[in-house]
Amino acid sequence: MTRKPGKKVIAKQQVRSTPKRAQRPSGKRTAQTRPRKPKMVAQVKGRKLKAQPRKRTSPKPLTKSQLLRQPQHRYMSPEQLEFFKQLLSRQHRDVNRELADLQRRLLEEQNDHHETDTAEQAAHSEESAVIAKMVNREQRLLHKIELALLRIERGEYGYCEVSAKPIGLRRLLLNPTTPYCVEVKEQLEKTERKKFR
Repeated sequence: MTRKPGKKVIAKQQVRSTPKRAQRPSGKRTAQTRPRKPKMVAQVKGRKLKAQPRKRTSPKPLTKSQLLRQPQHRYMSPEQLEFFKQLLSRQHRDVNRELADLQRRLLEEQNDHHETDTAEQAAHSEESAVIAKMVNREQRLLHKIELALLRIERGEYGYCEVSAKPIGLRRLLLNPTTPYCVEVKEQLEKTERKKFR
């Protein structure tokens, strides 16, 4: 009588232990690990996409003929602003080079004023005065170019500072540094002439 319950307990323990082993097949382990791998790959892919942002390409510069053929609603578009920015930058370099050459000539003329002959001294003084006027003119032009480049950076280029009307492409091509439209410029010139009368 005492042996039978012991056997039954052993049998129950064997029955309980065998299904626990059967409930842990190797397939379930792979099922648990498989969904984690694609998540890791997705994260890596996402990081790769963030690490490679798209490069912003600057607009291609227009030619003069292309600029004049553009419609009115494209006035002062990024392409047109880039055209005038490059035009003014070239003028800025040229004026700087010319100004440096004039200042060198003016310095040479001032250093040569040691002649005893009054006629030669008068000739050198006249030459120095001419060069000084040219230096003054180039300095004013350089200042106008810098102001025009500043208006491009502010988004104000191409519009009259007084009337806020478009200056026009053809007028800007003739004088890229002008801040006034034709009507305002004519009024300013009239007032200037009245002052000198």
